[in-house]
Amino acid sequence: MLHAYRHPIRVFEAEGLVLLIGADRAGRLLEVGVVNGAGIEFIVHAYACPSEIPEVRLMPRSIQEILDHADRLAQRFEGYEPVEGDEVPVEEYLLRRAVLARARSERQVLDAVVGARAAGVPWSRVGKLLGTSAQAAQQRYGPVVDRV
Repeated sequence: MLHAYRHPIRVFEAEGLVLLIGADRAGRLLEVGVVNGAGIEFIVHAYACPSEIPEVRLMPRSIQEILDHADRLAQRFEGYEPVEGDEVPVEEYLLRRAVLARARSERQVLDAVVGARAAGVPWSRVGKLLGTSAQAAQQRYGPVVDRV
């Protein structure tokens, strides 16, 4: 399933939700349903090809609500038939996904730098860990660290 997610051959988007078609490692075509929540993609459906697009709603609160919601999402994906205009170029989708991953990673680095500086780690060590100089690290992250 992850191979199909990472290497889609077709991508369909409707109402902000994504249906990927790709092969698993054994070469079987799968459809993988993905929803995005707070900048994180969640796989909510994976099924052998042949899938309606799940609704976006607040995160369920109980285990039973989560299971019921997952069942509803799976049913909607299973009944989905692409219409003209749903398909997105694979390269465009992968680029968008990579940009989101880079943004999440940069946020992790920023949070780690703030934490390191709050714990007294010197800029020279921060720079070394980032693979840059102390001055470059301070120029890039200093303004954010100073605001916290």
